[in-house]
Amino acid sequence: MAKSHKISEKDRIIIKELKDNPSGLRAKNIQKLTKINNRTLYNHLEKLKKLKIVENIFPIWRLCHFESKSQNMANLLKSNKIELHDISYIIRLIRKPDWWEKRENRMIKLKEFQIKNIKWGNNPYQQLMNDNFFIQIHSNSILFMSKKKYYGCDSYDCFIQATNDFLDIYKYLEQRFNFKFFLDGIPQVSIRSQHYVNLNDEIAKKCKKEGNWLRGEIDGKLRFWVDASDPLGLEFGHKNYAPEDIRIWKRHIADVVKYNPPTNSELSKFQAETTQNLNKTVMVMQNVLEQQKSLPVVLNKLEQQITSHLKLIREYRKENIKWRKGKIKELKKGINQTKLDNFI
Repeated sequence: MAKSHKISEKDRIIIKELKDNPSGLRAKNIQKLTKINNRTLYNHLEKLKKLKIVENIFPIWRLCHFESKSQNMANLLKSNKIELHDISYIIRLIRKPDWWEKRENRMIKLKEFQIKNIKWGNNPYQQLMNDNFFIQIHSNSILFMSKKKYYGCDSYDCFIQATNDFLDIYKYLEQRFNFKFFLDGIPQVSIRSQHYVNLNDEIAKKCKKEGNWLRGEIDGKLRFWVDASDPLGLEFGHKNYAPEDIRIWKRHIADVVKYNPPTNSELSKFQAETTQNLNKTVMVMQNVLEQQKSLPVVLNKLEQQITSHLKLIREYRKENIKWRKGKIKELKKGINQTKLDNFI
C-alpha cells in the first residue's frame, strides 16, 4: 500500500485544499483554488480516488478520512509545511481611556467589523468580527482570536506570521480609538491558545510512536500538550479532558466523520443551486400551463371571428348574385329593345 502512494506535487496541492475544506469541494472550486486546468485536475482526482485517498460523493470531492491509514496519510502530507491555527492573544488593560466603560458609542468607528453586544452575566462585552479575527472587548482585557491558518517551515515561522497579523489589527484599533493601551510601549500580551499540526520535533515523534500525549500544567491549569493528532487535524480542544474522556471524544469524532455524508458548504451550495434551478423550471412550467389554460379561450374567439367572416362572405355573395342577376336583366331588356327598334 505504501509503495502505491507515490504522488506528485499537484496531487499534494489537491490534498492540501481538500484538507483545508473537510466538508469537500466541487471540482470547479478545486480548480479555482489550485489553478490546475480541468482535464489535468480530473486525471489527478481519478488517480487519488483509485488510491482511496479521495472520494466522490457527487458532486463533492473530499478526503477519505478512514480509507487510508493515518501513517500513510502522514507520509503523503509530509512535504506540507507546519500548520498553525486557533491562535489567540489577550491584552490585559493596565491602562484604559476615561470613556472605556461607555465604549459602545466608540464602536461605530469600526465600520470594517460586524459588531455585537454580548450579555455575559455581570460582564457584558462587545464582539467584533471580520474575515480574519474575532475580537472580544471586555472591561479589563481585549481578546484577539485568529480565524486564519498559517503555514511555515517551522512552528516559529508560523508564530511570527500570526503575531504580525495580531500587531496589525491591534494598531488599527489603537488608531481608531486614538489611545495606546500598552504601558510605556511595553505590550501586556499573553498567548491564550495555539494549535500546531504536523510538528516533527523529538517530543512529537515520541508521542506519535507511543500513541501517548504530553501535557504541561502551570498553576494547576493545562497550558499545553503534544499529542498524536490525526494528520487531518483532529484535536481535543481547550478543556482539561481526562484520558478516558479523550478516547470517548475521539471515537465520537470518528463516527461522525465516517458515517455522516458531507452536509456543509459545498454540498449546501449545490443543493441551493439545484433548488433554484428547479424553482425556475417550475415557474416556466406554470407559465406554459397558464398559456395552455388560456388557449381554448383564444381558439373560441378565433372561431367566432372566422364564423362572423364567413357570414359576411355569404351575405356578400348573395348581394353579388342579386346584383349580377339585375344587371343581366337590364342587358337583356336593352338588347330586346334594340332588336324591336330595328324591326320597326
